[in-house]
Amino acid sequence: MTNAMTKVLAICLEDVLAEDPDKRYLCCTVKNGRSGGLSVDNKGTTQWMVDKNPAFQLFFTREDTLGLYRLKNGAAVQVRRGRRTLDAPFEKPVILRHKDELVIAGRHYRVHVHGEVKHTYAPYFFKQQISNVAAATVLGAALTLGACSTVDGDTPPNASADTDTNADGDTGTDTDTYTDTFTDAYADTDTGTGTGALAVDTDTETDTDTIDVRLTPPE
Repeated sequence: MTNAMTKVLAICLEDVLAEDPDKRYLCCTVKNGRSGGLSVDNKGTTQWMVDKNPAFQLFFTREDTLGLYRLKNGAAVQVRRGRRTLDAPFEKPVILRHKDELVIAGRHYRVHVHGEVKHTYAPYFFKQQISNVAAATVLGAALTLGACSTVDGDTPPNASADTDTNADGDTGTDTDTYTDTFTDAYADTDTGTGTGALAVDTDTETDTDTIDVRLTPPE
């Protein structure tokens, strides 16, 4: 269990280039501070609770926002927001927003910020459930998605989040057996519907606000 001083943010990393729809959305959590748990290595692979050549870490900032911290010698990562782009500097936090995009080592992620939750859990891939109607018009319609269930606790197994290890894989952890769904966090961020479904927006991002950089590293 996380302690009273720990703050946890639920997010999803959408692999924009994924060919398998069941490997497109990675449900994740990040914590405050440098020990946020979630990182991306120099090859663009997501990692959880491991420290193998991380290019950058994602963490929950003091401002209750999502932060990206590129480590010294970390691979180049570009942050995109509408028509704005920023090459993330070394060792200076970049403040991310819902639907910002991250490009690193040929990988392309879109960030979905869902909200604060009580506990951390190991990353797992979201299994899409597309209705017959949506399947017929998938290029022009929103996806119909089911609820996300979670693994309660902040000491998940050490594994690459790019594998099925934490998503009904060979660790013996079946996320479908967990009923502690974070309904509020996975409500539609834009509409506030509170359905408990994974929020995925299909509109085009037009926000051109400046991408903020902080001078002080996370503690």
